[in-house]
Amino acid sequence: MTSHVKNPTSYADYTFDWEDWLEPGESLVEANWLIHPREIGGLSLDNSVTDGTETALYVSGGISGRQYQLSCQATTSEARIVDRSFIMRIEEA
Repeated sequence: MTSHVKNPTSYADYTFDWEDWLEPGESLVEANWLIHPREIGGLSLDNSVTDGTETALYVSGGISGRQYQLSCQATTSEARIVDRSFIMRIEEA
């Protein structure tokens, strides 16, 4: 599983390109993100955007020394559904 590192005070955006997985002419129509664990002062999903072949999410916060799993369930124009996840480690700079 892919891992990213984020400072707890930063507001960061991450973009994922799904083009290699999509069939010709197919696009993403929806992407739902979940963060685990959910906790007070933990990592916060501030916004997400789905645009054709890419999804982007904007996150803030997080507790230093913790790690979070971010999972995305994406639906395509052909009604296919795929799940992908990555780990976000929170570390002081």
